[in-house]
Amino acid sequence: MSNVAFLKNYEQSLVDVFDKAERYVFSDPSTSLFKTRQFAEMLAQYTAVKVGIAEWEASNQTELLSVFKRKGVFGELALNLFHSIRKAGNKAVHDNKGAADEALAHLKMAWELSLIFHRGFSKDIKFVAKYVEPKPEKDFRDEYHKVLQSSQQLEKKAQEADTEIAALKGKLKLIEVNVQAQSSGHIQESLQSVFDASNDLKLDEKTTRKLIDEQLRIVGWEVDTATIRHSKGSRPQKNKNIAIAEWPTESGPADYALFCGLKLLGVVEAKKKGKDVKSDIDQACRYSKGIALDSDFEVIGKWDKYFVPFLFATNGRPYIEQLKEKSGIWFLDARLPTNLPRPLVGWYSPEGLLDLSKKDESNALRKLKEETTDYLPLREYQKKAVEKTENAIANGARKILIAMATGTGKTRTCIGLAYRLVKAERFNRILFLVDRTSLGGQAEDNFKEMKIEDNKSFSEVYDIRGLDAINPETATKVHFSTVQALVKRLLYPTNDETVIPVDQYDCIIIDECHRGYTLDKELTDEEFDYRNEADYISKYRRVIEYFDAVKIGLTATPALHTTEIFGKPVYTYSYREAVIDGYLIDHQEPFKIKTKLSEEGIKWKKGETIKYFDPESSSIEELANIKDELALEVDDFNTKVITENFNKIVCEELVKHIDWDTYEKTLIFCARDDHADMVVRLLNEAYEKASGEINNQAIKKITANVDRPIEQIKLFKNEKFPSIVVTVDLLTTGIDVPEICNIVFIRRVKSRILYDQMIGRATRLCEKIQKDFFQIYDAVNLYETLQPYSAMKPVTPNPTITLEELSQELKKAEKETTKKSILDQIAAKINARKRRLKGENLEEFKTLSGGLTPDEYVEEVKTKGLTEKDWALRFDQIAKWLDRLQEQKKKLFISEHEDESRGVEQGFGEVGRPEDYLEGFSKFIKENVNKVQALIIVAKRPRDLTKKELRELKLLLDAQGYKEHTLQQAYKTQTSKDIAASLIGFVRREAIGDALIPFNERLEKAISTIKSTHHFTPVQLKWIDKIKQQLEKEYVVDTESLDKGTFKIDGGFNRANKIFEGHIEAILHEINELIWQQTA
Repeated sequence: MSNVAFLKNYEQSLVDVFDKAERYVFSDPSTSLFKTRQFAEMLAQYTAVKVGIAEWEASNQTELLSVFKRKGVFGELALNLFHSIRKAGNKAVHDNKGAADEALAHLKMAWELSLIFHRGFSKDIKFVAKYVEPKPEKDFRDEYHKVLQSSQQLEKKAQEADTEIAALKGKLKLIEVNVQAQSSGHIQESLQSVFDASNDLKLDEKTTRKLIDEQLRIVGWEVDTATIRHSKGSRPQKNKNIAIAEWPTESGPADYALFCGLKLLGVVEAKKKGKDVKSDIDQACRYSKGIALDSDFEVIGKWDKYFVPFLFATNGRPYIEQLKEKSGIWFLDARLPTNLPRPLVGWYSPEGLLDLSKKDESNALRKLKEETTDYLPLREYQKKAVEKTENAIANGARKILIAMATGTGKTRTCIGLAYRLVKAERFNRILFLVDRTSLGGQAEDNFKEMKIEDNKSFSEVYDIRGLDAINPETATKVHFSTVQALVKRLLYPTNDETVIPVDQYDCIIIDECHRGYTLDKELTDEEFDYRNEADYISKYRRVIEYFDAVKIGLTATPALHTTEIFGKPVYTYSYREAVIDGYLIDHQEPFKIKTKLSEEGIKWKKGETIKYFDPESSSIEELANIKDELALEVDDFNTKVITENFNKIVCEELVKHIDWDTYEKTLIFCARDDHADMVVRLLNEAYEKASGEINNQAIKKITANVDRPIEQIKLFKNEKFPSIVVTVDLLTTGIDVPEICNIVFIRRVKSRILYDQMIGRATRLCEKIQKDFFQIYDAVNLYETLQPYSAMKPVTPNPTITLEELSQELKKAEKETTKKSILDQIAAKINARKRRLKGENLEEFKTLSGGLTPDEYVEEVKTKGLTEKDWALRFDQIAKWLDRLQEQKKKLFISEHEDESRGVEQGFGEVGRPEDYLEGFSKFIKENVNKVQALIIVAKRPRDLTKKELRELKLLLDAQGYKEHTLQQAYKTQTSKDIAASLIGFVRREAIGDALIPFNERLEKAISTIKSTHHFTPVQLKWIDKIKQQLEKEYVVDTESLDKGTFKIDGGFNRANKIFEGHIEAILHEINELIWQQTA
């Protein structure tokens, strides 16, 4: 009886081809391998049709397996079986060679795949079949060898296979018609069932070893468990990289010993899939201590009791983050007792192990510790970021997060860090990972232009490779790539040559790591019962986890999922700190554009007709005689409703505040691409109406949909026009245009990260246009209402999953805990949608639910959903109806309601009015003037004020919402007096009643007084003038200031003190005292 007799109900030719492969195992192994490959191809094609994959999606088996991977049809282990069979079959056809043991192994793999196929499509996940291994049939073999194949006979077999496959394709066409008639839910259910079956795959140790052989071979090892064995005389050889099986040790044979030439670098313990693999690293440790030493090879050292440095343990199961101990390849570098085992996604290549064997981490860390960061052309906070990162690496951290505000030079910091890490030989090759081509190009240019040491850039000292280089060279130290390029190469390779070893990079720097890198959802045991693995393993995370490398993430805005992946930041330099330190500029309190519609909303009364745009048909439709009133608030404007009149009023107000004929730039954020087009048109019309003419290049849309967006961005950055750019998301990150002075919001966003990135476009200093601050114009009340949505955790782990899909999962779930998890998600989704269940929709819902309101039905979900077996079947109809209702939400309503301006007003903090803002400031100062050290010094001993204490004071007041320019603006608005008083002046006014006098006026008087009361030499007078110039910028110059900036170039504190005959500190105190001499 055939081993795959259970397949005859699907297709008899599957059974026939498998049986032929089995018949030829011993008499003609190459034909057996060829037939096994044919069987796997037929099985894959049958599966593709059953799960709705069209023929055009894949032209060969490799492409089809890639589609399976992308769509989550089979798990990684099953795909590995398919690939192993494919490669062995190809080799048999091309070389006309094959061994019986190899044919046996791949036949068993094909049988395992047939079990997955049957369990998946029969829905009998517990189906069991016994495999009877074929035995040699000597008489048949002798008879067969009389007519042993010639090349013509092999060709004949290939033609026979083509005929069989063609016949199967004809039958599959009929099956395809039936599948197309099925619902998407039914097809998804079939796909999920096959995946579940493949996830339950259990291989014996022999098959596992075959798979491990294949994995090792791919990365460059010469390996064959059956033939390259110590017991068969295999020994290491010069200039060959060999994995020799069953190498003797005192505690039994090691499954593999890894030799690079005559050097023994690694030992491997291999177990079958069901075994926990992490604990098996202990067995590899015993192998290393008890390795049989002889003259056939050389050990490269001894570390405590270990003779072999690199130890591996595996069970052949692909790495899954949530099953660390049961999957992947566990690895231990035994050279240091502080090294801990860690899981790898793939095997080290021979070159990778050799490089690792030459690396001396202790010596590299010693070099980093001994060499200061003073030579780096970086600011102090940037150097601190470098030092904190190096300390984290020295302490064994393998995931590191640096949080630095947009515009504070993250890339420059990374160049300095990368240079030191490469120079000290801590890392051999760094991958600089970005998620946009434009960002990669900018970073590459910076590596080429920034001079680091001896007036040389990174690229002048070390080899770098840009985005256009697919692979790094041997000498490459930094390689730039986009996440998208690596996703394609790592997860969906098109051929066997594209396999990248896990050791290709030993450090990865991830720019803007908050983007795209979504934390893998936490898998419970129950969730493994029903959800596709692809739901849980983010492609982006799979890319960065693929390499055995230290990961350094860079971001301006750490999100919850960012810190869960990389940990808490080892160093943070915030936007507020950068503003206070003078490296970024602040914005004034936002201007709120108010209109009638934004304050009252858009309303359609019962019985009215609503026009809407249907994206699917690209047409304008009508909803006639609506049954209930429909009201939309400002947060729906331009996302759920198109309202040209609102946008027209906003544009007319912007024209009054923003000049188009200027070198100052404006960035306007819209909701959609077509919304951006509308705003460009309305702005042009408004400017033309207001001033009579406008340059047709002044206002441009720059989104991903425009022609050559990167060139458009360069024009925005380098030329006068466009001066006003309208965008959606393209310019939210990584684009450096210092001339941006105005940010305009005509869209709501719910992400704090996205909002901060948008604001960050305008924070850079720009001496060219003497930029002191930037303005925010808010037409949608975003500034006041934005909540930190990114910190919220939804009940539903996958917000995009439909109710129909949840219904299918519920019907398959067996464990009560699994059912409860699904029902919680169903309840959460119904609660989220019940606000739209009004009028006819509410009545329809009650009809479907048996008269229950949404709230009552949610209660039923939680109770009867668990206890009544048929509840899921009844829920199907409601699920499909609610999903259709959700689809209708995508329609864009069109409003023709008239709008009018209600003015533009500037708020002051949370209180709004300037008098309330100043009153709150006064109250805070008076309550804390005797409690906070910095306030005490400013009020009572201003001559002793240092830069450090002034910084602390600024941070304290900033945290309460009190900033110098806002205080100035509030004072001006309330009193109509424009007094450029300093923050210190405002504090002293409230603390001790000191007069509010412009700081420059105070400074001029103080310098004039000190010059008239001392007999300074000409050299001393020059220093006094230098001190004055610095005070104009920073308000305080102390002894530490003299060892920085221009003072340091002129000799610093020591020279100044010598020039002033040892009294420079007293002179500085006197100037401070004169500046803040109390005036009634």
